[in-house]
Amino acid sequence: MALSKSKTDFEVEIAKAVGKKIKYCRENYYRPVKEIVDGEFKGTYKPVKMLVTQSRLAKFLGVTFQQVQKYEKGGNGCSLPKLLMIAAFFQKPITYFLEDINLEELLGQDTSPNNNPIAPSINEFGINTKSKCH
Repeated sequence: MALSKSKTDFEVEIAKAVGKKIKYCRENYYRPVKEIVDGEFKGTYKPVKMLVTQSRLAKFLGVTFQQVQKYEKGGNGCSLPKLLMIAAFFQKPITYFLEDINLEELLGQDTSPNNNPIAPSINEFGINTKSKCH
């Protein structure tokens, strides 16, 4: 019996959201450049916007530029190791690529800790929730 290769709506939406962030980073990449006035370095750097091509990103990731296109369009999901490499390339935390994903809406449920029947409540452990040290 062959396994189904179709993606769930959940997987498709995550791939599209991550791809959108990858494309944004690629098109809005800023590189620090030395500020030179009258031929001398001022000691400061200014950010200069530069386009990172799909080919350049693909070469860094060890994939083809077509694969980067698929990541950006959400056609192919990006694996965690590749996403970590992309985050390192653009000097962004990995959470940056996931922050626009609305899990409650995608999963159709409330994912807040207070609504989790399996997780023990904080009060069961006697943890002081007003403390700033935990």
